[in-house]
Amino acid sequence: MRFLLLILSIFIARVDIIAQNLELESIVPYEREMSDIWGWSHDNREYALVATTHYFSIVDVTDPENPVKLHQIEGPSGGPGSYWREMKTYGHYAYGVHDGTNLGGQSHGLVIVDLSMLPDSVSTTFWTNDEDNTLEQPFLRAHNIYIDEFGYAYLVGHNVGSSSTRGAIILDLNEDPLHPKVVGRYAANYVHDCFVRDNVMWASEGNNGFAAVDVSDKSNPVVLETQTTFGYSHNIWLSDDSKTAFTTDENSGKPIASFDVSDINDIKFLDKYQSGQNVIPHNVFVKNDFIIASYYRDGVIILDASQPDELVEMGHYDTSPNYSGNGFNGCWGVYPYLPSGIVLATDIERGLFVFTPSYKRATHIRGKVISAATRHEIYNASVRIQSAQTFTLSTDLSGHFKKGYTTGGEYIITVEKEGYETFSTTINLENGELYDEVIELISLNATPNDTIFSELPSSSTITICDENPHGVDANVVYSCDPDLTSEFGTWTIDQVGCITYRSNDLSGEFVDSVCFVLEDTRTGASNTNVVIVSIVDATPVKNNAFEDGSIKIIQNPVHKVLLLKNSIVIRAPLTLRVYDINSRLVINEKQNSDNEVIALNIDQLSKGIYVLEVISENSTLGFAKFIKD
Repeated sequence: MRFLLLILSIFIARVDIIAQNLELESIVPYEREMSDIWGWSHDNREYALVATTHYFSIVDVTDPENPVKLHQIEGPSGGPGSYWREMKTYGHYAYGVHDGTNLGGQSHGLVIVDLSMLPDSVSTTFWTNDEDNTLEQPFLRAHNIYIDEFGYAYLVGHNVGSSSTRGAIILDLNEDPLHPKVVGRYAANYVHDCFVRDNVMWASEGNNGFAAVDVSDKSNPVVLETQTTFGYSHNIWLSDDSKTAFTTDENSGKPIASFDVSDINDIKFLDKYQSGQNVIPHNVFVKNDFIIASYYRDGVIILDASQPDELVEMGHYDTSPNYSGNGFNGCWGVYPYLPSGIVLATDIERGLFVFTPSYKRATHIRGKVISAATRHEIYNASVRIQSAQTFTLSTDLSGHFKKGYTTGGEYIITVEKEGYETFSTTINLENGELYDEVIELISLNATPNDTIFSELPSSSTITICDENPHGVDANVVYSCDPDLTSEFGTWTIDQVGCITYRSNDLSGEFVDSVCFVLEDTRTGASNTNVVIVSIVDATPVKNNAFEDGSIKIIQNPVHKVLLLKNSIVIRAPLTLRVYDINSRLVINEKQNSDNEVIALNIDQLSKGIYVLEVISENSTLGFAKFIKD
């Protein structure tokens, strides 16, 4: 019964989203199955450029409740037509391609439509090569077309050349829009779709993921970086600030994904969204940090992408209610860029849909959980967020958690972790508001030791302040290390809990520690704190995975289990070797390299200093020191 109620509540929530955020204005039926959609506006009139299997259709959508079909640009005569037909605009011209392969020799290549005489008439021109016969064979078809802000068209997935090199033919539309010149070719891989801005082509290359390609010199495109996705990289679009790329993978149950591309040489995956368990996403477009997507059998989807590491569904309209799950039916394309703000969509079986959207921001709750005593991140803390529905999350390797909601309201946030006092707070948020706080968990008095660990270069000074971890009046009692001296450096502790360490060693080969007691002056309760400082050589080790951050020890000192954050991408297993202070091998164990968190049991080791070596296929990836407490 609880399961049934949960399904019912989710269904009601989605109906509410449909009603609020996408209002259907009209449907224009067609006798042919539909393909993609684009738009154009002129003289305060708006037009839909609608693709079907056999022709392009031009529809006046100035009155979204009463669209008017105006003109039909025929495709090749004879043959079954093409299920893939795309069109883009530049100035008052529309450029259309198709990807039909069985057209009875009637393929017309690139169709160029002069829209300047709309709504009365249009004229068409067909292009298969420039006057210089730049291409080694006539251009007959392409899977898609993109036109950048500088007037260059990119014909991708075309018929010219071998199948593996049919990347992009680049045309200059500026000098003569009806007779464009071929000015470049990109042939590193097959390109299914692309997006171009600021002379960088973002190419969706199917099973190869996507590539960022410098096309400043059209005659010599240069690959800057590549990135794998989650299946078949179908299309890609950039955020308005060009810092985030959004992709679709056209396979059953694959996601819409976001990637940080602010540093083109260091692309990072951020988040992914899936509409349904087996539903196939098709195309994404971005407007004002919203994603408007065609999602086949789930229809039109609107996501708030203002926090690109947390994509939240804010709108939905199912254009094909008779279909669900896996399959190539329903919504093929969307177009959200007309001046009026209406959204155009094509449904393969049902025709052209016209919507009025309501773009609403999500409510975001996120935070970072740390130890109040050590300031270290707390991994795998339980975070429960209660509202109309209750979600339980776990903090990640850096102590973070996040959750987005479609509506505002009252939220109760509860954070729990064994060995710490429970944290709870109640907040009220409106749509578009963000809660983002550092949550400090207080160690329970029963915890015998709080260990503070710091690392500093040799011949330097560090100061650590214990910030009253139990929230009470406290004194520092010097009962553990009365002399506070060592052969490696000098310790100083003041009455408010600040510890200063000055290193006098240059070798970078040791760990020093001091113990002090924090006493509650009101109750007499005390808590022992151990401060451990690792002195490291200031010169970084070359080719060390620990130095470049590919592998990281999550918590150091280590009690029973050594946890490693692993971001390296290799197929071979990893060998973890642990050596004691006398260089004796004490642990030799293989681990799966696919795991983001690698756990190594070290409970059998005695307290002390150890060295961890990580090996892949007989090649050492790096060394790191750790402390077993």
